[in-house]
Amino acid sequence: MNINNKTPIGNITAENKITFSLLKEFEKNLHKHLHLENNILLKKRFN
Repeated sequence: MNINNKTPIGNITAENKITFSLLKEFEKNLHKHLHLENNILLKKRFN
């Protein structure tokens, strides 16, 4: 796996493909959660 662009390289197993896909989904959801928390919830609390 190339860490810089987060793409798997070479031959990987089906289990690794699933794991990689789930990690990408988790990262996407984490960024969404952080955005909502930082830009919406916390702004309402302090305004």
